[in-house]
Amino acid sequence: MAEATGLLAQAYLASAGVLSGFDPAEHQVVLAHRKSDGQVDELLTIGVFSPESLGKATPLSTAGTPFCTLVRVEELNEETLRVLNQIGTFAFQIAVGPRVSGLFVMSVDLNDDHYSPLADEVYGWSGFVMHELFHHYQDGAWAQSAALDQNFESYAYGADNLELAALEDRALRAAASAPDAKSRLEAVRHFSAVRLMRAQLIPAILHDEHQERVEGTARYLERQLDLGFAEDGSHLLRRELERVLADARLYGADRGVRAYYAFSRHYETGAAIIRLLRLFGVSNFASQIEAGKSPARVLAEYLGITQVDVERLVGEARAIYDPDGELPALAVRLAATAGKEDWVGP
Repeated sequence: MAEATGLLAQAYLASAGVLSGFDPAEHQVVLAHRKSDGQVDELLTIGVFSPESLGKATPLSTAGTPFCTLVRVEELNEETLRVLNQIGTFAFQIAVGPRVSGLFVMSVDLNDDHYSPLADEVYGWSGFVMHELFHHYQDGAWAQSAALDQNFESYAYGADNLELAALEDRALRAAASAPDAKSRLEAVRHFSAVRLMRAQLIPAILHDEHQERVEGTARYLERQLDLGFAEDGSHLLRRELERVLADARLYGADRGVRAYYAFSRHYETGAAIIRLLRLFGVSNFASQIEAGKSPARVLAEYLGITQVDVERLVGEARAIYDPDGELPALAVRLAATAGKEDWVGP
């Protein structure tokens, strides 16, 4: 278990101060190691106030790490086992007995490469820990609830919504590949106008903006662990948009239209919008998002786009990013595919 601290220390250092108010070192973290039978057998605690109340506690060195305490806990007591064995992959604000509360708990299975503390890639296990730890922070600190009502069955899978969402994707990809700041700003204004039109026509896309606010910020923070990004952030912006599909033609009858539009898309678009806000020098964007605004709303207000601008900019976006006028027909096919799919989870 102690080997986990190398990548975690990097993750803590890379994440601290990225979004205002969040410092991973201020949270009580429990890494719960599970045996092959799925039962917890020992813990690694970081910053936990009374680890000795969980079992036999052995302090470990924190030299060279940002951790205030690092403790290995073995011979777990009955209450600790009872609580932690009921937890899945992770859980927020957990209490174990009268002396320990407010814990973020992450399960660790050393036989699973995805969750292994020994994983080499920074985007692997340690990034996942930071992503979920940020949700733990959101759950306790944000002005509006960060809890997601991910009701995928009721998402707006109609062609009108999917066409505009695909147009948004193309505008964002244009922003990522823009050769200069002027071209990037133009593409971002197009994206923002399309989003505002979607909000007018399809109120259900508030689901998108809530997911971007919650999951997009967590993904953005997770991506800080890419230690090789360019100083101006343009490289990282392109990385954030790698999974935002540029063209709806990439979908076929066997692709997860529901999974993309109702779920995974918002992680990437949210992170990309936040990256753009930072590139544009919007100094207080994090506090606005924490107070309840979506990243897309903060961006639209920064750009000063009004309803008068929307129709003109959306017309420009269609002419530039869909010059052959193919998206409406493609969106109809996407909607038909979505109607046949059974949601099976992300």
